[in-house]
Amino acid sequence: MKRKLLLIAALSMLVLPGLALASVSVVQDSCRTFNQAGITYNQIYFTVVNFNLPNAVCSITFTPEPLPAPPQCVIVSTTQPATWVGATLPNGGAQWATGTTCITPGTDQHGFSFVIDPDFCCYMVGFYDNHENLLAQQEECFIRCEQPVAVEPNTWGSVKSMYR
Repeated sequence: MKRKLLLIAALSMLVLPGLALASVSVVQDSCRTFNQAGITYNQIYFTVVNFNLPNAVCSITFTPEPLPAPPQCVIVSTTQPATWVGATLPNGGAQWATGTTCITPGTDQHGFSFVIDPDFCCYMVGFYDNHENLLAQQEECFIRCEQPVAVEPNTWGSVKSMYR
């Protein structure tokens, strides 16, 4: 038991200082898969959290990695909170901006999303103030949506027979 506690304490000392350095982040909230004109897409929903940047975040850019963007990582559309505007960019990324409801230190903003072909993709995310000064930049990776698993109907007797 003492070894487990020591191990947990040691790991905590390694992990917690790294978390303290996080000043802003994009957090994937959820993901949904849909088909449109025979093509399968993922819509990734995310929140922007301003933990402790000195300035408010008023603009966000996503630049695909690597460039040129792989076709499955090109952002094809965006959605955003009511007071924000989103647009796709020629490099395959996207930008969201607001003039009124910037994300101040200690707050977050929900309601962002983007649509891509279904794949695992990483983006260099830039966080900007209301004068388009870069406040922070970090890599964010998004997981693909889980596909539903087909289920075969079975009786309770057939399930029990597998474990005899």
